[in-house]
This record gives sequence, C-alpha cells and structure tokens, in this order.
Amino acid sequence: MDINTLLVIIAAVAAVSEALALIPGIKSNSVFQVIYNLLKSIGNAIKKKEV
Repeated sequence: MDINTLLVIIAAVAAVSEALALIPGIKSNSVFQVIYNLLKSIGNAIKKKEV
C-alpha cells in the first residue's frame, strides 16, 4: 500500500465522519466514536463471558 492510497483512505474516513456528524438521529456522531463504542462493547462482552 503506497502513501497515496493511505491518504485517500484517511480522507474518506474523515468525510464519512463529517457526514455522520450532520445527522442528528445517530447517537455516535463520528466514525471514531463508532469504532470506540464498538470496541468497548466487544470488551464488555468478553469480560462478561469470562465471569
């Protein structure tokens, strides 16, 4: 993967993030918050499974 491809992917993620921020019905208003909440829920599911 070259640097141009990486920059295009980052720009696309940022654009999707800004588009999500404009939609008031979505609880998470950015891609980064969606990823964070997904990882947090996976972590909680793993903790519950261990107990």
